[in-house]
Amino acid sequence: MAFKNLIEWLSVPLRADAANYHRQLMLFETKDAAQSIEALADALSSELSCAVLSDEAHFCATANAHPFVLSDYKKVLGQEFDIGIYNALCGLRPSAILALAGTLRFGGRLIILCPSLEEWPFHTGVTQPHYLSHGYAINESLFTRLIIEKFDRNCTVAICSKDKSVERLPIKYVTTSQRCYSDSENYLTVSQQRVMDDYLSSLDTDKSLYALTAPRGRGKSALLGTIAAALINRSLKILLVSSRAHSQTVFYRHLANALSCKIHDAREFVEWLAPDNPRAYNNDADIMLIDEAASLPLPVLISLTARNSRCFVTTTTFGFEGSGLGFIHKFLLPLKASGQLRHLTLTEPVRWAANDPLESVLDKSLLFTDVQDEPEVFTGPITFSHLTAQQIDPGILSRLYHLLSDSHYQTSPDDLMRLTDAPDVSFMLAFQGKLLVGAAVINHEGGNRLSSLSESIAQGNRRVKGHLSAQSIALLTVDADLAHRSYWRINRIAVRDDYRRNGIASSMLSHIQTEARKIQIDWLTSSYASDPEIDNFWKNADFELIRRGKKPDKASGQISNLIVKPVSTFAKEKQNQLTNMYHFDTAESIEEMKRIVNHFALGTIIDSRIKAYINGHRSRELTGNAFIYFITTNAGLLTENSLSYQFVINKRCIKDLILLNKLTGKKAFERKLLEETKTVFRTSNKE
Repeated sequence: MAFKNLIEWLSVPLRADAANYHRQLMLFETKDAAQSIEALADALSSELSCAVLSDEAHFCATANAHPFVLSDYKKVLGQEFDIGIYNALCGLRPSAILALAGTLRFGGRLIILCPSLEEWPFHTGVTQPHYLSHGYAINESLFTRLIIEKFDRNCTVAICSKDKSVERLPIKYVTTSQRCYSDSENYLTVSQQRVMDDYLSSLDTDKSLYALTAPRGRGKSALLGTIAAALINRSLKILLVSSRAHSQTVFYRHLANALSCKIHDAREFVEWLAPDNPRAYNNDADIMLIDEAASLPLPVLISLTARNSRCFVTTTTFGFEGSGLGFIHKFLLPLKASGQLRHLTLTEPVRWAANDPLESVLDKSLLFTDVQDEPEVFTGPITFSHLTAQQIDPGILSRLYHLLSDSHYQTSPDDLMRLTDAPDVSFMLAFQGKLLVGAAVINHEGGNRLSSLSESIAQGNRRVKGHLSAQSIALLTVDADLAHRSYWRINRIAVRDDYRRNGIASSMLSHIQTEARKIQIDWLTSSYASDPEIDNFWKNADFELIRRGKKPDKASGQISNLIVKPVSTFAKEKQNQLTNMYHFDTAESIEEMKRIVNHFALGTIIDSRIKAYINGHRSRELTGNAFIYFITTNAGLLTENSLSYQFVINKRCIKDLILLNKLTGKKAFERKLLEETKTVFRTSNKE
């Protein structure tokens, strides 16, 4: 088919009857993404708005093309386009594809620029991903092969081959029953009108917190703008908080339309605030609107809703925001159960028609929503299998991903690709018959891949991708040998709701240990957000805590724990040292530090940490309690006016010491501490 007909197919959004056409996906094979982007942009009508998601080198200067950097793809959110072009030659990011697709309106076309379908699973764009752990290589992307199979089987997906001859160019029309939208800016879907009426009619009740959730494309931002206008007409003062100002284009357009004013004036009616703006927590607003709440760190969201008397919260809970489940399980459900929150939902799409082919094919391909029916009969004992993704049947793989996503709030579409393709990942699966009832994700870390870098890792001046356990333990002990020891880090554990409290998770751990012992793995480890119930689970499995984070995780609001369980004879002999160093680093008094150091002979490790610090290999924070111990035990070599003495012995705060010593800031403070420590170290060694 001629290129001219391809342009006509892409130009459907310009048709007067564009609402009669579904949005669709096209795979556009190419070797030169920059050339293809330029050719497409030049050929498309200037009346078509086009978003291009690529790397910086592939931007085009066409007036109607809006370029976005792939690494910062969330900047497309809150905007609307007719055409979306995604350059898969520079990397495959499922979350970015879903975000871009969510901006396309009626009749829109999503173009994925890709190598030939035969070559794509072997292309560097998918075999050299950003998440690849140091020392590992991917020869073929299983995830890419699986999505190609799903795209190819789907009759709604258009394909343009490398020689520009279109192999198939389907047209999907919207049926009468699928039309649940209108071109009018004033029109609300049935779901939107229900939510708006429900909220406005209950403003005088004692419910101060409302949460609106929905899949992408259901018109949350548009409805929020319309509700804001109604509130303003009631003489209420409104503020808007979201993580990105540029994502509020739709909100302000609908606000302006409902108030019959210009968008500039609408911004005066409702001020946008960043979540770290002090006015978001101390203001005279009647109602605080919080958009895309799942993208905010949980502690920030809790603080916002606590400090404002009335809040209306909206968020996407399914799709490119992997934190959506965190919002549900950690925020929405507890507050709803306690009666503090009213939960509202939207079901009908607004930006596109019902049963949209583009949404359907992307959900099935990138989110694995096409889960096969579960086995009808599942009886007998629980069995266990240790497998890689390549060894798992695609149907079971889909069920595995749903099990993990339902249990772990941070699972995003990008995580699903990583779990499928990462060569350092394996799974322990639990079955009853053919029914998958439990799963654990295992990251393989350390080993010979870190041998050449082990000394730099232990000192603290080198950090590579992956290998969290190996690098953390080598850094804690300043022991290069521990960097290239072998570790299996248990990344996630999930058990079906109806099979919990039956010992399945503990049995999976036992089988993991058995498999690890067979191939002489040194340690089993895990890093997780601390919670009393989870802490007890690991403690009962004989894992020991060796590092506890000092600050809560920004996303979960919880402290991170690193725990270990020795497997090999070598690891068992080293375990006491790791445990004792943890007690040293968490000791609250110098007397307790001295007792631990003397009783367990930890002086060598303390000295090694200080040497790494004064040699510029690690920061003061990475010395643990070694810095405080060193300065205190050598306080006689310092003057009482020295910065180190004031900071450690007199326990003066950093802010006060910066002012007192007329320093320019935190960096100058740290430099002066370092110079004084060097002097004390040299003097103490002479004596």
